Amino acid sequence: MKKNCLNLAIILALAMLLFGCSSDSIKVKIEVPAGSIDVGDEVVLKVVGLTGMNAPVELGETPVWEVTSGTISALEDNQAVFLASEAGIVTITVRVGEYSDQTQLIVGARIIAVSALDFVAQDGGSVQIQTDRTYPCFSHWDNLGHWLEWEFEIPESAAYVPVIMYSTGARYDVFRSVSVDGQLVLESVEFPNTGGFGRNPEEWRTLALEPIWLEAGKRILHIENIVPEVAAGLNPAWIALVYPGGLAASPDLVSRVNSILGL
Repeated sequence: MKKNCLNLAIILALAMLLFGCSSDSIKVKIEVPAGSIDVGDEVVLKVVGLTGMNAPVELGETPVWEVTSGTISALEDNQAVFLASEAGIVTITVRVGEYSDQTQLIVGARIIAVSALDFVAQDGGSVQIQTDRTYPCFSHWDNLGHWLEWEFEIPESAAYVPVIMYSTGARYDVFRSVSVDGQLVLESVEFPNTGGFGRNPEEWRTLALEPIWLEAGKRILHIENIVPEVAAGLNPAWIALVYPGGLAASPDLVSRVNSILGL
């Protein structure tokens, strides 16, 4: 009998260690609907309680919501409605007693993307289309003064961040200048070596440039090789203009641009 009691006590102790029995193992999490949000949209959020094993648990107190912009109003059933009032990155915080969670929403996101192959003009050289790479791209953008241009339709005036998907295995540093509508905006942009010219997935990288103010309407982006005397090849796959700027660091930006371009 004593042996059975001892075994039962050990089993109960192990269960407490595995599943936890203290409030320290509880956390709260904000559930956010998927999809883009524009200024003026309303989004319903919910906070849920979870154990350390991610099992649902009842919240013992009323959630308190905060936002860095826009408005948020509490609803029943641990929900709240957020009204977006301006474009940008909004931080939403919820506190339930001693527990809290935080998430971010991108309001008014704009991604204008073109394939690098859709250039509208070039001079100073002649690129070669490559279809045997991880991304469709071009090569032989090697010589000083060789430039290409792309056309973008900008929906609204704002500071956009250009993001370029590229590969390069050049032995020398690779630099390009950037102009918009014939006006120099970035004198020198360095593209770090990616380990190759795009035959393997790991040889591709995105580079976010400095923000550029763009007026609404048709804009011409001009990128030129400014490296003298040496071959400084750069194989681009696509160029995206993103707003707000924080979107450039979003972990799903590449998948979103690939989806836009059908890649």
